[in-house]
Amino acid sequence: MPPAFNLLDEPFIPAYGPNGRRDYSLREALLAAHDLQEVRDASPIVTVALHRLILAILHRNYGPKGPKQWQGLWEAGRFPAGPLGDYFARWRSRFDLFDPARPFFQDPTFRAREPGGINQLVRELSRGHNATLFDHTSENPPPLLSPAEAARALIAEQAFAVGGGKSELGYTTSAPLIGGVAVLVCGDNLFETLLLNLVPYDERHPLPGDEDDAPAWERDGRPVEGAAAPDGYLDYLTWQSRSVHLHPEADGQVRRMSFAQGRKLAPQRKLYDPMMAYRRDKEKGDSPVRLSETKALWRDSAALLQFAETDVFRGPASLSWLADLRTADVLPRNRAFTLAAIGLCKDKVKAKVNFWRHETLPLPLDYLTDRTLVESLKSATGLAETVGGAVRGAGAVLASRLLAPGERKPDKAQLWALVDSLGADQLYWSRLEAPFRDFLSRLPGTVEHQKAQLDAWFRADLERTAHAAFQQTAGQLDHSARSLRALVAGGQQLAVGLAKIARQYHVAKPVQQGASS
Repeated sequence: MPPAFNLLDEPFIPAYGPNGRRDYSLREALLAAHDLQEVRDASPIVTVALHRLILAILHRNYGPKGPKQWQGLWEAGRFPAGPLGDYFARWRSRFDLFDPARPFFQDPTFRAREPGGINQLVRELSRGHNATLFDHTSENPPPLLSPAEAARALIAEQAFAVGGGKSELGYTTSAPLIGGVAVLVCGDNLFETLLLNLVPYDERHPLPGDEDDAPAWERDGRPVEGAAAPDGYLDYLTWQSRSVHLHPEADGQVRRMSFAQGRKLAPQRKLYDPMMAYRRDKEKGDSPVRLSETKALWRDSAALLQFAETDVFRGPASLSWLADLRTADVLPRNRAFTLAAIGLCKDKVKAKVNFWRHETLPLPLDYLTDRTLVESLKSATGLAETVGGAVRGAGAVLASRLLAPGERKPDKAQLWALVDSLGADQLYWSRLEAPFRDFLSRLPGTVEHQKAQLDAWFRADLERTAHAAFQQTAGQLDHSARSLRALVAGGQQLAVGLAKIARQYHVAKPVQQGASS
């Protein structure tokens, strides 16, 4: 008898509940969402892909078309079981990972000439020339995955497949979430998290759609033959970037599969993912906010928290929707949520993954309705960048005096290599994430309060951290006369730079101890 693994009944979704972490089936996770804390996998891309899968099911059954429908769900505190029960009964066979006719999220008609190892599906496992992220397994023989592990990997790959390779069905193209950072608003439990990311769904929102819009498991055609433009949001959320056909062992474990190019995403007009923030450029066009291996995501928080379109940013549509709910008093004004940002960064040339990241930030609801507050946040991150530049400039003066004392100019390559080796600016940035999270939470208030907090951010955090980072760099040097002179020159450069920044940003002078009030 062939193996079966129906996602509606079999546990595969990693979630934290009253008794800790365990795997849940799709049906169980949705009906018990109000009792579960969160869905979270060790792999960040699996985490966000599972949320998008679940959101597609929720949109299909509950809409919502507007604030009233959304509010009704929010006030109910749980998802009504009736619509889900009917839907799952209708499409039950389509959720079987190994169904002989329509296996879940796969192309049942495709079988590669030489089926490959499951490594091709799992980002954590080494494969081909791909950089090994967290694993040292061998491709020959490929490892075995349980049905639950294979299901999670399949769902993640459809959302995060990296293009650029050759396959039996043509050269591969990238999946929807490659190249940007996906944002999830997280509440006190899984029900709240899912609902907070359930934006209005109709023929115009959040993507233009028509009556053919449907998730992948409701479609009969082959992925590789599908249109390049999505029929709507459900189609987009469940985009089949790869033609996959799992070949399970008799016990349901998976070692091999057929794997090739799936449906190419190339819409005729610009497509904005509701979970992503975009930078605006009149000449180059809009592009998603991206991850940087050397830059923590909080430094782009002004873009991630942007709830209205500007000439510089287009924020996530999910935050614009929450802003509308907050303005309409649908969301309690005293609530604070968490913003989770998840992304994957690929090599610019090769079809391989460099790194991924899952970061969180506090999200007081004031940021969703107060443009002045978001602008103050933008000023704060800009101020941090400017101070970081001053630290690096001071490091350049220090390195220059070490390499070429006097009037002789050092070789530029040697100069910047030494600046990077000393790492004063890297140390500066590494110490700011925790202070920034605190600053983000205390910034909301009147305009006068925001100005005072910006001043405190500069004096108590940025200026102090800049000096501390430079001084710690100095501890790496010997005590020769050349080193001491170089340190003095670098320290003077930093002091002058910080004073100039304080004047530029109109930072108030620090209150002297003992001064009269």
